Amino acid sequence: MHPVKFEIDFETPIGLPVNLQKDLHSPKIPRYRILDLELQRMEGNTIKLVILFHPDDITPKTETNELLKIRDLLLSLLSTTALVPVELRSKGTFTFALGNRKFQAKSLGAMRINTPSADLYSLQPLLDGQFLPSKYSAAMYFIWQAINSYESIIHRFINIAICVELLTGSDSPEPTNIYPKCGNKSCNYTLELCPSCKKEWKIPNPLRNRSKFLIPDDELLTRFIKARNKVFHGASQQQDKEFLDELHEITTPILLAVRNHIGRKINLPPLTENDINLGLYGLKDMAVSIFYTMPEETNIDRN
Repeated sequence: MHPVKFEIDFETPIGLPVNLQKDLHSPKIPRYRILDLELQRMEGNTIKLVILFHPDDITPKTETNELLKIRDLLLSLLSTTALVPVELRSKGTFTFALGNRKFQAKSLGAMRINTPSADLYSLQPLLDGQFLPSKYSAAMYFIWQAINSYESIIHRFINIAICVELLTGSDSPEPTNIYPKCGNKSCNYTLELCPSCKKEWKIPNPLRNRSKFLIPDDELLTRFIKARNKVFHGASQQQDKEFLDELHEITTPILLAVRNHIGRKINLPPLTENDINLGLYGLKDMAVSIFYTMPEETNIDRN
């Protein structure tokens, strides 16, 4: 059986010395067994990573999201090992042998996508924005990072969640701290003083209460808080397809909410989801497969 070949090009200031350890072994069997691994310098700082996986572990039916996780973990490990940036020059391709010299090459996406342009109605916001207080300038920066994070919905969500935190901290009409109340709805007693020393007793007001002015839709707010807690508190299911789909659904309306809130400070007209340019959505679920047959006389080289 032919192994599954994964290859990807990226740019990184990393050296490949002659004595680079290549005799690799592991005391445990990983979920995706690596049969061979090679780094090749192409030109300048451009590196090609070629890995051969066991064909029983990764198949043409493996979900694209799982293939992305495999790719991202490999590049994260490489970047962390050398502590250098790794910038993609391709999204990566998995090649599967289907038998009878037939192959399927599954690309994880194109590096760029051409979308209709979004007309800029005025340059005035670039001038008005110079007078924004630093709290809004910081939030504006994270909006920009969120928009640019079209390749990772988790990164986009994190940037937007930071925006929500910043704007809630600066603009919420609700107090930062509140008196605790009894959880029994039929009681709802408010405890203002310590029963023992009579000192004023307050606790932090939850983000949900304080961000209602920014996200007035109760259902959307509930989903945001749940997703925010899952991401920021390190839940292990962050890469589950169901959770990623949930992030795709809630992220855009929240992005619009924070954009429109700050936009009012510099007289930007409000936007709705119908106004959003396709470029914001990036290349979600746009992996492409190509099927081909190799001539009989062709020898298959792993590179």
